[in-house]
Amino acid sequence: MRLVVKARLVFLIVAILGYGLGVQLLPEQLQNSQDWFVFYCINLVFFVVLPAVYWFCIIKLGKQKLWKMLVIFSLSGLVARYSFPQEFASYFEFISYIRYPLIALLIIVELYIMVSVIRGLW
Repeated sequence: MRLVVKARLVFLIVAILGYGLGVQLLPEQLQNSQDWFVFYCINLVFFVVLPAVYWFCIIKLGKQKLWKMLVIFSLSGLVARYSFPQEFASYFEFISYIRYPLIALLIIVELYIMVSVIRGLW
């Protein structure tokens, strides 16, 4: 197996563990210092550790473009929106508003590339 494929599998496993444990361990309400400590640790995993692993495994080893870091930050924001306590989850609602215009923009770009390739081949 090539190094790039191994790195992608490593990231996939780390992401599944990080998001899975984060969703399971987050308390519903932050009442004592232990709940706040768990909340801060999961924030660190979602927004620092996972993007760092993504950068190393996918961007650096896979020689991908840096703009693809938006994928992991968007995914972390989406998971945070649905798993954080309510008072913090509302800060991540903008992800649902940004998601559809980004998808439409990517579809337009891909259609333009397809038309360019078809014209070139024709």
